Amino acid sequence: MIFLLGILWTFFKVGAFTFGGGYAMIPLIHAEAVEKARWLTTQEFLDAIAVSQVSPGPFAILATFIGFRAGGIPGAVMATLGIFLPSLVAGWGILRLQHRFKDNPVVAAVWAGMRAAVVGLLLGAVVRLGASSLHGAPAFAVAAGAFAVALLRLPPLAVLGAAAAAGLVMARL
Repeated sequence: MIFLLGILWTFFKVGAFTFGGGYAMIPLIHAEAVEKARWLTTQEFLDAIAVSQVSPGPFAILATFIGFRAGGIPGAVMATLGIFLPSLVAGWGILRLQHRFKDNPVVAAVWAGMRAAVVGLLLGAVVRLGASSLHGAPAFAVAAGAFAVALLRLPPLAVLGAAAAAGLVMARL
């Protein structure tokens, strides 16, 4: 039970300290689940990102809201289960097949391609987020500094805190 509460706490922190959802959560999830807790390897983490692309994402929140409006808390639970169940079953099936056939060279090649696609999706997200968030040389400097610090593998929360402080300093200049 304590282990499960640890999982809850880990993802609570991710939800509480990450803004922008989705791709913005990846560095903190990686730091917490892979580097700190060692629940999975980086390879497994990338595989999980690939499989997670079949889930409903922000529409889960929409479904939960609609379910709540329609039937209170039980309605919210049912709507949330309903929207996640198909992708959960599909993801579970894909991961079971991947585990069963992990030594098959064709399956290994498919997963290698999917991992490469995940990196491409992440880079695409970086470009989109950068284009909408980085205005002016100071913002680019903060982003470049955060990138450099991230390469040093400092905790993502420390990077975000330092970037926030730098943003405040730049706002006063």
